[in-house]
Amino acid sequence: MDGIPFLASTPAVHRVRGEVYAVDAETLAEIDRLEGHPRWYERRPITVVLEEAARAARKAAGPAFADAPATLACETYFNDRPTGALSPNGDYGTELRRLARARSRR
Repeated sequence: MDGIPFLASTPAVHRVRGEVYAVDAETLAEIDRLEGHPRWYERRPITVVLEEAARAARKAAGPAFADAPATLACETYFNDRPTGALSPNGDYGTELRRLARARSRR
């Protein structure tokens, strides 16, 4: 695995872990420029499950809401011209660290 991480609109393989940020319009325009939107990446709406918030909400709500995830409407960048291999677990950073450790042992 190498290259640049991205999401593709292919059928779901596994969940992808990431971070959520609130940005103003000026910052979003700069991120769009950096990401090559809409030429290379296309920004699209998604629903994000907030794992930490979901755990706190379930704990506060009690057992009747044990499966109720906390979600947030967000946007992310997709690239529908994928190349390369999939990250086996949906966490690109973790996979890169694992590969670096394996290479250093050689």
